[in-house]
Amino acid sequence: MEVIIRLRLLKNGVFCLLLLCPQVYAAPVSTIQSQNPGFWHVGEENSSSSQANPSADEAERKLMVQSDQYYQEMAWQVKQRAERIALEVRKHWSSVELSGKSKWVEYGDNWQSKRVVDYASNEIRVSALKGMSTLELKAFAGTELKELLGSTVSAALQRDLVMKHTFDVADENGLDQLVFSELFKTDKPSDKDIARLAQQLMARAYVRYQDQVAMRGDLAGQGLSKTLTYVVPLPKNRMRDKARQYLPLVKKYSNEFQIPADVMMAIMHTESHFNPLARSHIPAFGLMQIVPRSAGRDASRVLFKNKKLLSAGFLYKPENNIKVGAAYLNVLSFRYLKKIENPVSRLYCMVAAYNTGSANVARAFTPVPQMQKAVSVINGMSNQKVLMRLIKYLPQRETREYVEKVLKRRKLYSRA
Repeated sequence: MEVIIRLRLLKNGVFCLLLLCPQVYAAPVSTIQSQNPGFWHVGEENSSSSQANPSADEAERKLMVQSDQYYQEMAWQVKQRAERIALEVRKHWSSVELSGKSKWVEYGDNWQSKRVVDYASNEIRVSALKGMSTLELKAFAGTELKELLGSTVSAALQRDLVMKHTFDVADENGLDQLVFSELFKTDKPSDKDIARLAQQLMARAYVRYQDQVAMRGDLAGQGLSKTLTYVVPLPKNRMRDKARQYLPLVKKYSNEFQIPADVMMAIMHTESHFNPLARSHIPAFGLMQIVPRSAGRDASRVLFKNKKLLSAGFLYKPENNIKVGAAYLNVLSFRYLKKIENPVSRLYCMVAAYNTGSANVARAFTPVPQMQKAVSVINGMSNQKVLMRLIKYLPQRETREYVEKVLKRRKLYSRA
């Protein structure tokens, strides 16, 4: 009998992927090593030029080519690991749940148990395939919950078979905060504190049943069983408290890069729901979902006076991620979109460009994906008409909805 225990989180929560699947342990890419302060960069053996004294531009061009090759291989490996894990999950579970922007998913030994923190659904689910009595299941859920509540970001990433080969030990410094730090009054809660909170959360549980059938494997299409599910709400103020943790950093870099703090908070909310383990399939990393090859590289020119390929470990650290996100928004607003005269119109376009890039924003106004051609059209419109044009004509539905979500959520942080 499959058993699921669902623990409610509040507005948004996530869990990474802990899987025991030997074939996904692909060797890490070695062409570029991650070193402090958090760059993936070419080693000396790869950066030498055939010219005795190559120009600075030529050296940078070659470095970009080599870092692009590394990023492409790294992204491919992340995708391959996720696909192999999904294939294995399908042999045992009726649906595939993997870590992502708003989920942290871990599987236990032989795929027989699963725990999911779902920030979008505001709940935690703990599941087990083997049959248990109600009391056994409740005890199992309590043990799993205590492990989740006591897990640090670093420990969670090290258990994630998709990510554990993508950053090195040097990147882990500064990742020792608890994933659920917002639920405790102290930065370092004791085992008793963790056990007490787990007990409080479990006391809210209620039970439900649902069917489960394996999708692949020897019992595919058979093995129909009842799933016992515990649903446990988490504190209603969890999301608010998590957002408050990041607000001082947001205000700091909002002032430095001239980006409204409420816009940054709304973007972070929309990108990751404040999930410190957020990762997309692209991949993008961290709270503001920075893609190293695009947003990360543009921001690094502002931050480090040179384009760098920022590492995953660097981007998982909240301050780094928020700073890079603010710098990239600055690049969008004051470089790519600087000729848009109305500051409100420019802000709307900046939000859209953060999700899809300035070229796609231009497509909402002209057939040609070039912002320089779209600017004259934008400057001839009111900011309200610009917003309506973005919502109606942006090429991707995801981006149209993204703009609406960010602007709606901005109101939540207008008094922050």
